[in-house]
Formats: sequence, C-alpha cells, structure tokens
Amino acid sequence: LPVPKVNLPQNAQKETAWLDYEQIQVFVKAIEGKSCELACLLALHSLRISEIRALKPESIKKGVICVRGAVVPDKNGKLTYKETNKNDPSRRDIQVMIPRLTEIWPKEGEVKLQAASPLRRQLEKICKQNNLPVVTIHGLRHSFASLAYHLKWDERTTCAVGGWGDPTCVHRIYTHLSKLDKNDNIEKMKDFYNRQFYEQITNEI
Repeated sequence: LPVPKVNLPQNAQKETAWLDYEQIQVFVKAIEGKSCELACLLALHSLRISEIRALKPESIKKGVICVRGAVVPDKNGKLTYKETNKNDPSRRDIQVMIPRLTEIWPKEGEVKLQAASPLRRQLEKICKQNNLPVVTIHGLRHSFASLAYHLKWDERTTCAVGGWGDPTCVHRIYTHLSKLDKNDNIEKMKDFYNRQFYEQITNEI
C-alpha cells in the first residue's frame, strides 16, 4: 500500500537560560567562596562540564587553560575519561580571564568538583537568592558567549575560544542580544525626540 506523507510537528527545543553582562557581575560575587565556584568560573571561560571534569592541576600553566580530553558517561552511566574532545575545535588553549580562577586553582593533588546533582541544586539556590535566571553549568558556557557579544567580540572569535564547531548556538545568542540592543537604541531615540518636543513646548509657554 502507498504510504501517505505525514509531516509531524517538530519539538521546540528548550532554551538554555544564561546570564547577561550585568547578571554575570552579580553571579561572580555571589559564588565567591562557595563549593561550586571553581566549576562555575571554568564554565564562564566557556568550558563544557565534560571538559571541566577532565582537568588536572597541571591543566592550568602560566595563565593558560589547556583543554584536553573529556569525562563522559559510558553505556553503563559510569564517568569515563576519553582523550578526544567533542570536536576538533574543542581541543584548545584559553587564557585565564578571571583572576580569581588562578587564586583558587589547586596546585597539586586533584581537581575536586561537586557531583552533578548537588552542583545543580547549589546553582539554583544562588540564582534564586540573587534574582538571577536559574542557570546550569551549560548555561554559564552560554553566558560566556553573551559577555563576548557585550565586549564586541565577533562570532568567529567567540566560537574559536569557546570550542564551538557549529556556530549556530553562538549566532542564536548574538542575534537575540542584537535585537535587545536594537530595541534599547530605539527607545533612546524616542526619548531624545520626546525631550526635544517637551523643551520646545516649555520654551513656548
């Protein structure tokens, strides 16, 4: 029998929450001294959670984070180290941009990080206490891209530093923020003309 062509609706992807320029400043102060701080600062440098878990004390040398390998669940759900990253651009060296990271980075021993569930709960608590969007470690990686936009990095640079092989995610963040900037600029121009009109009426009176 001929099979009829059926078009099924696509599932809308849930948008990852991330922080903007001003929210990042609040967040960085809020996590200081907390057990989640190390993982969060690394994520704000664009690292994925799998890349963060693969780091060793020697992974940061002379102010550079050497991102090599990843720790991912195997078929049984057990975390396992693998030498290859998600893609070729993921293997990268990133300059330390947040000085606090160097201060708290372990010089020897092992890099101790929270398990996934306690880390997620602590992040949620901190965000709610500070009236911030509830972000995950992955959301902090997206926050890196939002700050890059604010600092006027081009998309190519952001993708290179962040290890994005596919620029779609970064482009989506940049497009969203550019719309906000456009709306803000329009409001500024409207305010300019409103003030001019008000001053003209005032002078006539």
